[in-house]
Amino acid sequence: MQFTQNQDQRLKEIGCSFDPEQDFASENEREQAFKELERNQIEAARAALLKLRESGQAPAVNALAESISAFLRGLGFVEVTTPIMISKVFLERMSIDDSHALNKQVFWLDDKTCLRPMLAPTLYDISKRMLNIYKAPLGVFEIGPCFRKESQGNKHLENFTMVNFVEWGIDEETKTERMAELTKKFMQHIGIDNYSIEKEDSVVYGDTIDVVVDGIELASGAFGPHPLDVNWDYEGTWLGLGAGLERIVMLKDGLDSIQKAARSLGYLGGVSLKLK
Repeated sequence: MQFTQNQDQRLKEIGCSFDPEQDFASENEREQAFKELERNQIEAARAALLKLRESGQAPAVNALAESISAFLRGLGFVEVTTPIMISKVFLERMSIDDSHALNKQVFWLDDKTCLRPMLAPTLYDISKRMLNIYKAPLGVFEIGPCFRKESQGNKHLENFTMVNFVEWGIDEETKTERMAELTKKFMQHIGIDNYSIEKEDSVVYGDTIDVVVDGIELASGAFGPHPLDVNWDYEGTWLGLGAGLERIVMLKDGLDSIQKAARSLGYLGGVSLKLK
């Protein structure tokens, strides 16, 4: 005899760790075990939420965004803030037309405007303008929300926070080493050292590199010159790396679901608010 479906759902709802395959000799034993697990988890959750309030601590993703921003600015990158709503033309310049696989994941507001599924289009556009003012090499970055109709699961979100940093006009002969250097510094800064670099095929950029932690893609990088550059009137070398902040928090804090790190009405600081 195991936990009922309702008991199983309730324990998961409040974030309780338990063995769903545990057998009980009787309904009474099962009920007592359930009540004890529920009571202990609620007490622990209330204590964690009280500590969060007393500490004045920011939500993990917000704190991480502030930390990464300071880190990249310290390396000489210029921070930008670009529109969340973008034109369909911007996606088409990224090769995402009506027939592209990613097009079905886009949140369209009308037939010409959507919520950005990535930071790259506006970074391309604003960087082109900045390069008319600043001398290369030029580092540019943004941290902000993106929206994509992702598959459901513990590792995907439809509303997520990205950081994307690009260095324009770098030395062609040393761009691979520069990418490795920046990746190492970035991973050291966020406190993750058990990562590997793997080659991957992106639906937008083609050949890319992935930063993988425990079998999960944490960040993705690409190099230019790239065929997409001509759509943005850019000629030259570049490198870029993008990462999802909620996924970083999930891996750093050992969360069993990315939902606990996301913008949410049900969680605060990774702790369930569904305690009643």
